[in-house]
Amino acid sequence: MSNVRLIRRRTAGVAATEFALVLPVMLLLTFAGADVARVLHVHTAVSNAARVGAEYGALHPFSPLEPETWELEVAAVVREELSLTGAVDADLLEIEINTTTDADGLYHVALEASYPFATVVGWPGLPSTIPLREYVEFRRLR
Repeated sequence: MSNVRLIRRRTAGVAATEFALVLPVMLLLTFAGADVARVLHVHTAVSNAARVGAEYGALHPFSPLEPETWELEVAAVVREELSLTGAVDADLLEIEINTTTDADGLYHVALEASYPFATVVGWPGLPSTIPLREYVEFRRLR
């Protein structure tokens, strides 16, 4: 057997060994990067939905006799905005809506949205569900 064939055979064995050692690390980095990207995407979607809901609540006045109907409308707007992303289940979103009056007599609409984000992989030492929260407050304009 020639020296060239012997060198190629040894090189092929070394490459397979290196691949076997590097593959788990590469998969770990890939899944970690995917989870980080998903967290950022879902947090942005929850933040945007909360902002849209608070803005809707600030622009649409409510009757003191029917605040529940107004809160349901605001919550529906938030869920609709979140469902447009297609990446999350809007039914898992928890929404808390509060209205306050400041010293000048102006109403403020405060909305807190919370979404339980589930990771793709169960990472050791980290929870499998991460609560993503966003708080937005707008002064009522009308």
